[in-house]
Amino acid sequence: MRIEDYALIGDGRTAALVGRNGSIDWLCWPNFASDACFASLLGSEKNGFWRLAPVGEVTRTSRRYEPHTLILETTYDPRIQGTVTAIQQHLTEDGLVMRYDTSKAGDGLPGSEGKFLACSFWLVTNLKLVGRDDEAKALFEKLLSLATDTGLLSEEYNTHRNRLVGNFPQAFSHIALIGAAYHLAETGNERHSASLVISEPGSSNE
Repeated sequence: MRIEDYALIGDGRTAALVGRNGSIDWLCWPNFASDACFASLLGSEKNGFWRLAPVGEVTRTSRRYEPHTLILETTYDPRIQGTVTAIQQHLTEDGLVMRYDTSKAGDGLPGSEGKFLACSFWLVTNLKLVGRDDEAKALFEKLLSLATDTGLLSEEYNTHRNRLVGNFPQAFSHIALIGAAYHLAETGNERHSASLVISEPGSSNE
């Protein structure tokens, strides 16, 4: 690979070069002055590398840093597309995502469980990342409509009884909501900004 095909990740004490194929081809550990434990960048695979990537051919890869961080996000196509489609086909009911298929899992627990709201918001994020923006927005709006009058969400939602179930309120659901909203706010490489004004009782804001 060309040097421009590498991204940098680090912790302030050392750093690694990660290729588009998900391979760490250069890393000195535990600090910059240490010997390199992965050095295939300057030699061959025999000089050491560590790779995390889909099995098989990858036809398209997109990468970006989370704003103001060194968190590197890599999206592989078309395998990610296939995973999203498989989740929609086999692990959703009324558009909401199950943690697993309770009818096939053999977990020894009686009955079924509600649809996991955090998983459903994660599906929103992945729909956005693979370019299916309209589906992502529609599912996001549907999930928001399930919240209480105070905007709170539980752990799960029962699609048969149309009610929130499980732990309430559930922090994981709200964290996943924020993550989904964060990705939906993207336009290209830019983000829309919004301000939140909180008024005290009896006060007014222009």
